[in-house]
Amino acid sequence: MSEMRFGFEIEGGIPKKYLNISTNCQVSALKNNLKENHTKEYARKVLSEVKIATDGTASLYNDYYQDDYEFKSAKPIPDDRVFEHLEIFTGFLKEYEFDYLPSKCGLHIHISPFGKEWEIEQLKSFLPNLFFSLAPFTRFFRERRKTHFAYSNKAFCNLGRFIMEDLQFSTSIDDLRTRFQARGGVNISEERNFEASHIIKLRQLWDLGSVETRIFPPDLDLIEVFTKLLQKIYQNKYKISHSRLTSCNIRDILKVYELGQYYQVFQNYQKRWR
Repeated sequence: MSEMRFGFEIEGGIPKKYLNISTNCQVSALKNNLKENHTKEYARKVLSEVKIATDGTASLYNDYYQDDYEFKSAKPIPDDRVFEHLEIFTGFLKEYEFDYLPSKCGLHIHISPFGKEWEIEQLKSFLPNLFFSLAPFTRFFRERRKTHFAYSNKAFCNLGRFIMEDLQFSTSIDDLRTRFQARGGVNISEERNFEASHIIKLRQLWDLGSVETRIFPPDLDLIEVFTKLLQKIYQNKYKISHSRLTSCNIRDILKVYELGQYYQVFQNYQKRWR
């Protein structure tokens, strides 16, 4: 039985050769190409899994591409079929030569319990494990919005303090929300607003019932390992020593979660973007 569910959002561009923008809006142009060049069954299958939208911030600065696309999971995906979903999701994007700039485009992954709401005691172990397990990736993915993920960034530090202090003293989800607002989680000031760190977006807890990770780039070859990493973090019921996790590099983190065999995929990413 599924324990958790996922939702994926990925930003980037599609080559213009696939699109007839002159007579269609950007979203309709891609949908029409899909329907005209594939069987009805395949097109229906893709569109039942993938919602095509636009995002004005997802720029590639390349005239070959129609950028500003956003592709989303059409519905929450239980973890027992998440890789079936990703096979359809990424297969569609690879066929249409999806590409991105890591400084302008992102992969957002939503995580939530399956068939129930979050419980405060569950969050007290899950959020610290998630935050400190993802912290080493802030160094590796430094091109993702530049300094927004840096350890020295005040938003990053405020988010860490909230997780290590406010969360641990919270007695309920409502109490957690009150502390979240008091800490500055909804404050527009960049200095106080720890949502600006974008590692974890906690506001979605109340808006959508999910915890959202935003640190990852939208690399199609990395989505599977990101998903497996988040599954393993979620399934760990005990809080891991944060000092142990923050002293790790990403190779160490992958080994902690028995995913060391995927390190080569990160090296391939590094060769492209460094």
